[in-house]
Amino acid sequence: SPQPLAHIAYDASTGNATLSSWAGPSIVSSDGNANASPDALVRIGLRDPSPGAAWTGILTSARALGAEFKKTLVLHADREGRVYGVGFGAEARVDGPAAADDVVDVRVEKVRAGPAPVLNKPVVLDEAGKVKGQQVEEKSFLQKYWWVLALFLVMQLAAGG
Repeated sequence: SPQPLAHIAYDASTGNATLSSWAGPSIVSSDGNANASPDALVRIGLRDPSPGAAWTGILTSARALGAEFKKTLVLHADREGRVYGVGFGAEARVDGPAAADDVVDVRVEKVRAGPAPVLNKPVVLDEAGKVKGQQVEEKSFLQKYWWVLALFLVMQLAAGG
């Protein structure tokens, strides 16, 4: 069953978030054993108070929630500042697991506009439908069909007659 992991104070107008409280979860295995394996998987998500709202979140290892890791909660927000998703990251602590406090950082990432394509200048056509300013050089009959004449000569030499 869901357990509150953290309470986060979030100001949508400024995009700042601070951690109000953090309570490491008590992990219970599927058979009801309170000493579940550290390799157990834990879901971290958002609780949306609106009725019928879908659960959004991620899946991580229970070991990542231990005191030997520096944890980062990432709130994903849209342009108006509404949080629509949560991310989680854990990295080994430099000061080791013996530190007195459990370190949890909270970061807000707003949606950024993607790269815009760089378009070339439009092609300008004249009244005839040709590219303006570009003259097409007319080729003579010999320039167009020299390869047919060369093939004919090779065939004549190969046939011996």
